[in-house]
Amino acid sequence: MATKSYQPIGQVCKNTGLDRSTIYVWEKEIPFLKPSRSSGKHRYYNNEQVEMLLYIKQLRYEEGYTLEGVKKRLTFEKQQIKSIGQCVITPIDTTAQPPKNTSAEQHTAFADFEKLKLYLMKELKEILLIPRKDKN
Repeated sequence: MATKSYQPIGQVCKNTGLDRSTIYVWEKEIPFLKPSRSSGKHRYYNNEQVEMLLYIKQLRYEEGYTLEGVKKRLTFEKQQIKSIGQCVITPIDTTAQPPKNTSAEQHTAFADFEKLKLYLMKELKEILLIPRKDKN
C-alpha cells in the first residue's frame, strides 16, 4: 500500500500557484477540503487534497465558476461517484462479435448496441473523472 505524502501549506502554495488566503477561504467554503493539522496547528495537505485544489483552481479561473458553482459541481460529482460505486460496472469487450447464427438485421442491432455501450462508457468516464494537471 502506498503511503500518503503530506505537504505544508507553503509548499502547496508554490506547487499550485495559489495564495494562502485563497486556500484558507476555499477551506472554509468547500467541505471536501480539510487538511490535516499538526499538534502546532500547521496545515498539511495530502496529494488528493492538492489535486482538489488544482481542480478548484481550474474550475474558478479557467472555466469561470463562482465559488458557489464550484461547491455545487463538487457535490454533484461526489454524489455521482457514490451512486456509481453502488453499481457493478464490467469492462466492455471492444472485440465482441455477434453470435454466428444471426440475421443481417440482428447483426446491425448488435453493432449498434456495442457502439452505444462504448459511447455511454466514454460519457460516464468524462462525468466521473476529475481532470488532473500534468506535472512538469
